[in-house]
Amino acid sequence: MLWLDVNGYALLNVYREPRSDEVIDYVTNLTPPSNCLMGGDWNVWHPEFEPGVQGRNRGADLAQWLLASGMTFTGVPGQPTHRAGHVLDLVFSNVPFVETTVVDSMATGSDHFTLLSSIPGRGQEAPDQFRYKVREDKAGNHSTHVHIRRYGMYILNPPSRRYEMVLYGFMYNI
Repeated sequence: MLWLDVNGYALLNVYREPRSDEVIDYVTNLTPPSNCLMGGDWNVWHPEFEPGVQGRNRGADLAQWLLASGMTFTGVPGQPTHRAGHVLDLVFSNVPFVETTVVDSMATGSDHFTLLSSIPGRGQEAPDQFRYKVREDKAGNHSTHVHIRRYGMYILNPPSRRYEMVLYGFMYNI
């Protein structure tokens, strides 16, 4: 599990090994802070998340905790998040109107699909677009200001005025 605080949002990234109780016990005894988003590979089955399945691996405990805690499932019930066709990766939030969906175009090669959670509000207008041309003979002066970084999480601010958080791969080996 990994807790992060990003721009006033409490984010919990979860990986629960199948049939392990530690993560479920922790979460179901938790009072989530406001502006909270929890997501990851929960390895539970419950009709709340995947209509038609029989609950197992403590899926009923997690669903009951959702009702009691004020958190809601932000995904699409029944939309597979795993190559085997089941809904194992779940995102919960107490932020109104958060939506989570599978994004095929951001596949990581994992047997789990990439989830995109959109958190409404708090966005800003996209800045005016400016283009600068740097002559090749002056590029050396600017190269120290350009950095490329890779993260497991990106906060995007598109013109739609929505923050979008991309959690991909869910950092299973934390």
